[in-house]
Amino acid sequence: MRQNPELRADRFVERFRGLKHTSEQHYAVGNYSGHRAARAELGNMVDGLQRDPQLESLLANRKRELGISFDSGMGVGRDLARTGLSRSTIYRKIVEGTFPPQIKISTNGADWKETDSNRWIANPAGWRPRSRNEFDFLNDY
Repeated sequence: MRQNPELRADRFVERFRGLKHTSEQHYAVGNYSGHRAARAELGNMVDGLQRDPQLESLLANRKRELGISFDSGMGVGRDLARTGLSRSTIYRKIVEGTFPPQIKISTNGADWKETDSNRWIANPAGWRPRSRNEFDFLNDY
């Protein structure tokens, strides 16, 4: 017997946020095996969304609750899996210059350029901002 879809979405968000918090706590105290275990379980949850399009569709409207502050136009599962970082870690890395900065897309909205995100995902440890010149925009096409 299937549960109410809204209830399943509530439980997913609650469990996901709890595991994310647990992962961050383990990392903060140096328990890297606990951190990896929690991240692996988060990955399993995200993978499960591919088999449940109804749940993924319901979660698409709850991205902020899941810590997703960007919209790639892809499903919520792909957005969650994209960086594997918490929102606070992303913003700390932006300040450090080791993660692409957001660009303003509207009065109240900001997002990442997909080319910058893809470069970071390809090489997180070696990512540095590109020097921009007047013709750099051509690299985005």
